[in-house]
Amino acid sequence: MNKQTTLLGGPYAPPAVPTGDRASCLYRDCDVVVTSWTDAPLPWPRCQPLHRRGGCGLLMTEELVRAIRTESALALKHWLGISDHTVWCWRKGFGVGRWGTEGSRQLHHALSEAGTDKVRGKPVPRSVIQKHVATRKARGVPPPKRWAKDGWTPSQLALLGTVQDDEVAGRIGRTPDAVRIKRTRRRIPTFRDGRFRE
Repeated sequence: MNKQTTLLGGPYAPPAVPTGDRASCLYRDCDVVVTSWTDAPLPWPRCQPLHRRGGCGLLMTEELVRAIRTESALALKHWLGISDHTVWCWRKGFGVGRWGTEGSRQLHHALSEAGTDKVRGKPVPRSVIQKHVATRKARGVPPPKRWAKDGWTPSQLALLGTVQDDEVAGRIGRTPDAVRIKRTRRRIPTFRDGRFRE
């Protein structure tokens, strides 16, 4: 079984109502007649309101409300065979926010961790950085100092090539790579051999 669709509050027991029986639906707030049963992994009765057209769907019981308040949308869709729109309508009807259930919070955390593991330690593409910069500008947020065009002071630049790059980095609070890149771009030879190195 997929961990993302595991039911946290299950099992959920469907009401024991045969086709043709009448019941009360908490979502529709009216009396309904059971029209059929679903063939989803968790079978559930479908119903139709009495004395009016439309509004057919799953019979909303206290047990189903408990599932809506506990499970993630992904789990509800898998076990009940319903759509995104149905989950959205149910949650809106019962005052449940997007991450308002324990199942949704756990799923969000798991997916975030999986996404982080994929990009951890990899360089950020320039196009992504440019998009971040453009978004911040559009919102009136100044870019971080590390995104500044230069940010090097004259005294920091004067240190380049006078000692090893690691030592310069330690003195000015930058990474050795940043020091090396700045030194080579300004065509300043290394301290050790006095030669320019790309």
